[in-house]
Amino acid sequence: MRNKRNSGVTLAEIIIVIGIMGIVFTAAAIMLHPTLEGYANDVKLMEDQYNTRMALLSIVREVRYDVNVVTPASGTSDSLVISTPTGTVTYSLVGGRLVRAGASDVFFVEVELDSFSVTRNGRWLTIDVAGSNGMLKISTKVSLNRIPD
Repeated sequence: MRNKRNSGVTLAEIIIVIGIMGIVFTAAAIMLHPTLEGYANDVKLMEDQYNTRMALLSIVREVRYDVNVVTPASGTSDSLVISTPTGTVTYSLVGGRLVRAGASDVFFVEVELDSFSVTRNGRWLTIDVAGSNGMLKISTKVSLNRIPD
C-alpha cells in the first residue's frame, strides 16, 4: 500500500509534461501551417476565378444583346468601349481592377488582374484576362452578331 505522503504528482512532473506537450503541439502547428496556407491560397484562387468569370459573363451578355462595339474597331486593345441604349460603357484595367464605367454606374470586379485585352477579328471579339500572379488565365470568344429579342 502506498503512503499518503507519496501519493499524487510532483511539480517537476507537471512541468515536464507541460513542456513535452508544448513541444508536440508546436511541431504539429509547424507541420499544419503550410497545408492551411495552401488551402487559403486555393480558396482565393477559386474566388478570383469565379469573380472573373462573372465579369466576363456580364461583358458577353452586354455584347450579345444590346450593344455596338466601338473599341477596338480592329486589332487588339487594353480597353473595350461599347455603345448601349443608355450610353457609352468602357471596360478597362485600372489599378489592377477591371472597371466598368459609364451608363450611370461604375462596377469593379473584386479580383486583381495582371492584364485585360480585347481583340477584334471581323465579327468576333476575343477577351483575355490574366491575374493572381499568373495562376489565372481566362479567354472567351464572342460573336458580334446580335441576338434578337
